[in-house]
Amino acid sequence: MMWKDKYKIGVPLIDQQHEELFKRVSDFIKTVRQEGIWETKLAKVKENMAFMQEYVVVHFADEEAIKKKSSILIWRTISRFMLNLKMQLMAMC
Repeated sequence: MMWKDKYKIGVPLIDQQHEELFKRVSDFIKTVRQEGIWETKLAKVKENMAFMQEYVVVHFADEEAIKKKSSILIWRTISRFMLNLKMQLMAMC
Protein backbone atom coordinates (compact mmCIF):
# COMPACT_ATOMS: atom_id res chain seq x y z
CA MET A 1 0.00 0.00 0.00
CA MET A 2 1.36 3.33 -0.97
CA TRP A 3 0.32 6.66 0.50
CA LYS A 4 -0.87 9.18 -2.05
CA ASP A 5 -1.41 12.90 -1.51
CA LYS A 6 -4.98 12.50 -2.77
CA TYR A 7 -5.73 10.73 0.54
CA LYS A 8 -5.07 13.91 2.51
CA ILE A 9 -8.11 15.32 4.25
CA GLY A 10 -6.61 18.69 5.12
CA VAL A 11 -6.00 18.10 8.82
CA PRO A 12 -2.19 17.95 9.16
CA LEU A 13 -2.06 15.74 12.27
CA ILE A 14 -4.52 13.22 10.84
CA ASP A 15 -2.87 13.26 7.41
CA GLN A 16 0.49 12.55 9.06
CA GLN A 17 -1.00 9.72 11.10
CA HIS A 18 -2.72 8.21 8.06
CA GLU A 19 0.54 8.32 6.13
CA GLU A 20 2.32 6.55 9.01
CA LEU A 21 -0.42 3.92 9.17
CA PHE A 22 -0.04 3.27 5.43
CA LYS A 23 3.71 2.88 5.87
CA ARG A 24 3.34 0.48 8.78
CA VAL A 25 0.69 -1.66 7.08
CA SER A 26 2.83 -1.78 3.96
CA ASP A 27 5.90 -2.82 5.97
CA PHE A 28 3.87 -5.49 7.74
CA ILE A 29 2.55 -6.93 4.47
CA LYS A 30 6.03 -6.92 2.92
CA THR A 31 7.47 -8.72 5.94
CA VAL A 32 4.77 -11.38 5.94
CA ARG A 33 5.04 -11.97 2.18
CA GLN A 34 8.85 -12.16 2.13
CA GLU A 35 10.49 -15.46 1.39
CA GLY A 36 12.16 -17.01 4.36
CA ILE A 37 11.67 -18.71 7.66
CA TRP A 38 8.73 -17.45 9.69
CA GLU A 39 10.69 -17.42 12.93
CA THR A 40 13.15 -15.02 11.34
CA LYS A 41 10.34 -12.60 10.46
CA LEU A 42 8.41 -13.02 13.69
CA ALA A 43 10.23 -10.31 15.71
CA LYS A 44 9.49 -7.70 13.03
CA VAL A 45 5.87 -8.82 12.78
CA LYS A 46 5.42 -8.59 16.56
CA GLU A 47 7.08 -5.18 16.66
CA ASN A 48 4.81 -3.90 13.94
CA MET A 49 1.68 -5.33 15.58
CA ALA A 50 2.59 -3.79 18.95
CA PHE A 51 3.07 -0.41 17.29
CA MET A 52 -0.24 -0.66 15.44
CA GLN A 53 -2.18 -1.63 18.57
CA GLU A 54 -0.95 1.45 20.37
CA TYR A 55 -0.96 3.82 17.41
CA VAL A 56 -4.55 3.24 16.31
CA VAL A 57 -5.78 4.00 19.83
CA VAL A 58 -3.89 7.31 19.79
CA HIS A 59 -5.01 8.01 16.23
CA PHE A 60 -8.71 7.43 16.92
CA ALA A 61 -8.50 9.56 20.08
CA ASP A 62 -6.92 12.36 18.03
CA GLU A 63 -9.64 12.02 15.38
CA GLU A 64 -12.36 12.23 18.03
CA ALA A 65 -10.79 15.32 19.60
CA ILE A 66 -10.55 17.05 16.23
CA LYS A 67 -14.05 15.91 15.30
CA LYS A 68 -15.47 17.79 18.26
CA LYS A 69 -13.82 20.98 17.00
CA SER A 70 -14.42 20.78 13.25
CA SER A 71 -17.02 20.53 10.55
CA ILE A 72 -18.96 17.47 9.45
CA LEU A 73 -17.51 17.81 5.94
CA ILE A 74 -14.05 16.80 7.17
CA TRP A 75 -15.52 13.70 8.82
CA ARG A 76 -17.36 12.65 5.70
CA THR A 77 -14.01 12.85 3.92
CA ILE A 78 -12.36 10.76 6.64
CA SER A 79 -15.15 8.18 6.43
CA ARG A 80 -14.58 7.82 2.67
CA PHE A 81 -10.83 7.55 3.30
CA MET A 82 -11.31 4.80 5.89
CA LEU A 83 -13.68 2.87 3.61
CA ASN A 84 -11.13 3.09 0.80
CA LEU A 85 -8.36 1.91 3.12
CA LYS A 86 -10.48 -1.00 4.35
CA MET A 87 -11.22 -2.09 0.78
CA GLN A 88 -7.52 -1.94 -0.14
CA LEU A 89 -6.56 -3.99 2.91
CA MET A 90 -9.22 -6.60 2.16
CA ALA A 91 -8.00 -6.85 -1.43
CA MET A 92 -4.45 -7.54 -0.26
CA CYS A 93 -5.43 -10.43 2.04
